[in-house]
Amino acid sequence: MSFLRFVGFGLRSARRRLGLVLLVYLAALVPALAVAALAALEMGPQLAGSLFARQALAGNRFGVWSDLTQSPESGWGVVVAAAWVAVPLVALLQVLVAAGVVESLLFREHRREHPFLLGVGRHGWRFVRSAVWYCLALLPVAALAGAISGLAGDRAAELGDPRIQMAGWGAAALVGLLLFLVVDLAYDLSRLAAASHGEGRTLAGFFRALLHTLRHPLRLAPLWLAFALPAVALHLGFLALRAAWSPGTGWEIALLVLAQQVPFLAAAFLRVGLWGSEIAYFQGLGEPHWAGRRRRRVARAEPVASPEPAAAPGAEVREEPGPGAAPPLPTQS
Repeated sequence: MSFLRFVGFGLRSARRRLGLVLLVYLAALVPALAVAALAALEMGPQLAGSLFARQALAGNRFGVWSDLTQSPESGWGVVVAAAWVAVPLVALLQVLVAAGVVESLLFREHRREHPFLLGVGRHGWRFVRSAVWYCLALLPVAALAGAISGLAGDRAAELGDPRIQMAGWGAAALVGLLLFLVVDLAYDLSRLAAASHGEGRTLAGFFRALLHTLRHPLRLAPLWLAFALPAVALHLGFLALRAAWSPGTGWEIALLVLAQQVPFLAAAFLRVGLWGSEIAYFQGLGEPHWAGRRRRRVARAEPVASPEPAAAPGAEVREEPGPGAAPPLPTQS
């Protein structure tokens, strides 16, 4: 199957399963709404009709938030504490939702009833363990990108050339993106292997999927980029729109909030589409058992003829005539 067929299969999977797209979207939206409601409760009285609010609507958002967070009466500390709880909750919900999405997109013939809930129950703990290995694998990626940026900054300070710093940031971003791409693909493929066969060796599955990804980067990287780049472009487009538009009324703020949900909905659609394309790729490989024990090939032994049973004492032994032997003589009665 070619690259375009993988992408087309993934997009069709997402279009046919819009309920899964909505679940991926809600897994991030619901905790965010909870934090926003808490922020409105804690900070609303200080912001309503204040100079801070008028300056924020006029476009001076950075200065307003900088002053507001330093105010002891702003309630910002409560919002930050709630965000520290919401971030791991969103991550856990995304992992569990991914388990249900994968089971639903595998289209098991014997699992027609409630495949999403079945996937959460069957694969949720495996996917959580895979997420631990994924986060640990991202640590050296972040360290390497930070080291490149730091070295470029030191060199720029020595030579007094800010262009070196800019080049260092670009190099760090490029290296970080490439390594993140490899790790993220291995993370997805290892979860597919665990879910396809119900196998739980998630660490071994991650390393085997990582080895496969490193061996076939030109197959998998375009597939990942085909779904990741449009999502990033939509978010950047919204940020550009947001920078040029300062809402002044309640209706304009509501319209801005609705417009903000468009890139998030599109990102959820593309995420489900990426899962569908990765499943098609994984099934095209023959669904390897990456998360299970290695299966050794055992040589098949030649069958050995069993010995003839011994004749009982006193029994008459009759010999069967061989090929070409004369027929037995008839006995006289």
